[in-house]
Amino acid sequence: NEKFDYKCSECWNYCKKNGIIGKKEFVKRCNQWVKENTVDEYSRWFILRNKHVSDQHLFNILTSILINSKKYITAEIGLKLYNANPSTNRGHIVCSFIADWWEIKSKNVPADKKWQPYLECYYGNWSEPLEQWSGITTSSIPPKIPLGFKNSFINNEIMMKIRFI
Repeated sequence: NEKFDYKCSECWNYCKKNGIIGKKEFVKRCNQWVKENTVDEYSRWFILRNKHVSDQHLFNILTSILINSKKYITAEIGLKLYNANPSTNRGHIVCSFIADWWEIKSKNVPADKKWQPYLECYYGNWSEPLEQWSGITTSSIPPKIPLGFKNSFINNEIMMKIRFI
């Protein structure tokens, strides 16, 4: 029955009782989490106005926002920040703060939404759409929280000459 996400009522009751959700519900909850945990319009404007700052400054801005507001950025904003200075360091910094990291894709997307394959490998989900993840899932929402400033790729003064604020 459609009411039970195309399961029988017995299966539906078992799934609901055990916290198991279907693909549609999983995608819906992930997208809702992104809406609730990303920066507001003013912060997006501020971040994009500062997209040409040094990597250290961008790291400090994103870290400060995450610490003070507990908010991340979207992959759309992240790609604009990355494209302003497309370097390995910038990629690791930006991708560490992306809430909808499953949108970091390099295959089957238009050129204006394409990420570097190494970023998709480290941070994305290998261009696999969220809707195609395995059937019934008990995954947390989101499946993993972005690492932010705790990412060992960026929290490394020797490799990136980035200092935690």
